[in-house]
Amino acid sequence: MDRWDSKAINTIHKDMPIFVQDEVDQHSIINDGFTDVRVMNMKTKFHNITFTKVTGQHYENSDVKKMLENDFNTSKTMGFYLSTPSEKSILFTGDTIWFDSLENNLEDLKPDIVVMNSGGNGFSVGRLILNAQDVFKIHETLPQSLLIASHMEAVNHWTTAQKSINWTIFIQFIRRHLRYDCDYKN
Repeated sequence: MDRWDSKAINTIHKDMPIFVQDEVDQHSIINDGFTDVRVMNMKTKFHNITFTKVTGQHYENSDVKKMLENDFNTSKTMGFYLSTPSEKSILFTGDTIWFDSLENNLEDLKPDIVVMNSGGNGFSVGRLILNAQDVFKIHETLPQSLLIASHMEAVNHWTTAQKSINWTIFIQFIRRHLRYDCDYKN
C-alpha cells in the first residue's frame, strides 16, 4: 500500500468508503479502524461512477521486482479509470512503467484525461514509474486526451523533472514536423 500513513489514518473519517486493490490492503486499513473498506473488482460501481481497474507494472525488470517483493512484500500495483455519463472520463495510471497492458488499456478505454505518475522514479537497478519518454508514448497513443503529469520532483528517488518532459515532448514534436532542405535533394 502506497502513501498510507498516520496523517491519512487520522484525517479520513473512519466510515468513509475506501477502495483498495486487494485483501492485504483491505485488512491493513481495517486494522487502522476503518469500517467500509472495499476491494475493487475489475469493474466497480459506486453511485453513478464506474471504476475500472487498470493493471500496472511497478518494475522495469526482474531486479526491481525482486527488490519490491523483498523490501515491501509486493510488486503489485494498479491504476483506475473513472467514467460517468455526465462527466469526462479520467484514467489514473498509478505507479507503473510503460508496458503492453497500459497501452492496451489506453487504446480500449480512450480516456478524456490521463493522470500519470511520471517522475521516472527508480533505484540503481531500474525504474518504478513512467518517465518523459513514456509520457510521449501516451500522447502518441491518445493525442486527443489531456495529459496531467504527476509525481515529479516530489519523492527522493525521482529522475524526471517537468523540464525534462517539456524538452522530450518538444524534441519529438520538432522531429515530426521539421524538415531540412537537404532532405529534398536528389
